[in-house]
Amino acid sequence: MRALDGTNPVFGDTTNPVNASRTAGGSSCGEAALVAQRGAPVGIASDIGGSTRIPAAFCGLASLKPTVNRLSSVGCLNLARHSVLELQACPGPVARKVDDLAGVMRSLLTPVMFDLDPRVPPMPFNEDAYNGSNGKQLTIGFYQTFHDSNLMRTTPAVMEAITHAVDALAKAGHRIVRYTPPNPAKAYRIYLKCIFADGGRQLRHRLSDEPVVTQLRFLNLMLSLPNWVKFTADIFARFAGFGPLAVAHTMGGLRSAQMAIDLLVALRDYQAEFQRSWVESGGLDAVICPAFPYPAPPVDARSMFVFPGLPYVALYNLVDYPAGTVLTGFVDRAHVIESDKLTVEGDRYGSKIAAMQKGSEGLPIAVQVVGRPFQEETVLRVMRIIEKARSGVVSQRR
Repeated sequence: MRALDGTNPVFGDTTNPVNASRTAGGSSCGEAALVAQRGAPVGIASDIGGSTRIPAAFCGLASLKPTVNRLSSVGCLNLARHSVLELQACPGPVARKVDDLAGVMRSLLTPVMFDLDPRVPPMPFNEDAYNGSNGKQLTIGFYQTFHDSNLMRTTPAVMEAITHAVDALAKAGHRIVRYTPPNPAKAYRIYLKCIFADGGRQLRHRLSDEPVVTQLRFLNLMLSLPNWVKFTADIFARFAGFGPLAVAHTMGGLRSAQMAIDLLVALRDYQAEFQRSWVESGGLDAVICPAFPYPAPPVDARSMFVFPGLPYVALYNLVDYPAGTVLTGFVDRAHVIESDKLTVEGDRYGSKIAAMQKGSEGLPIAVQVVGRPFQEETVLRVMRIIEKARSGVVSQRR
């Protein structure tokens, strides 16, 4: 997950099945690549920071990260339990179609699972919510990018995908409103402090006898720096126009019980602030937003231009809202040309991202659909509307 890549020096790299010069994402890239190539009808991945959603988005699949404990995680291997504070990985399905995701959830949400794991609420799959049988008009918010100099901006292809998804939902009769998440940069800092609660010690220990692959060198460097150097590096990054990289100070680890308590308080406060923002925005049922700032990057992309895309998915691990991804289309020549303009007009960091879009024609583009906690069926309902709208456009073109 921390590399968002499928690099493996033992078995070889997992590349994108659509374009082998592009990555399949991470960490559940193998699952996504297998399903995308019809090696399996569905797969079960895990997600603590987009590890289900990012590979699915890069490979043109549908995916769902449920609320923690909507599905049981008993028996799932957790390599981060001694290094991460509070945040939990959760299993979630990956498939080619939204109906297949619903089929997985329907099959798992049964009395058998409820009896085996008492932490799972006994909530069977809600067919009425998935099918919209009550005819309720949904209130759906959307945003196309984060407007913060310390966060990565999305590319034109992703912005257009959000527009198409929102248009499809409006045509389906749902109420559409603009939505702005409260202080996403603060949320990302809290997230990183939780993920690197041990200062990255466990990760570095696991890598101590291994050659550090290119995709992890930048992260490994940040984790190895003394804390005072981390703060200095962040100041320099902001001054040099590389604001999205100014997060090293959040990875220093928690050095006392009081720091852990303070972080938990900050986490709870942000979760409450986020929940209020949904109420104050009109009582949102769902939000349409980017799954990642751009389509699948090149396999040799430097991690400093990939890892900072994490805030778009990590936000919903932090607040523990269910989130899925669904294919909306593919990159075309016009998208690449629009990205080229950003190289001239944009900031220094943004121009590097724009340059990575060359050769991206034909890559899948996905959007992220977010819902209220334990309302996975509504998330899937919205995803299916978007999916069907795209299928209709393809049929008309044929």
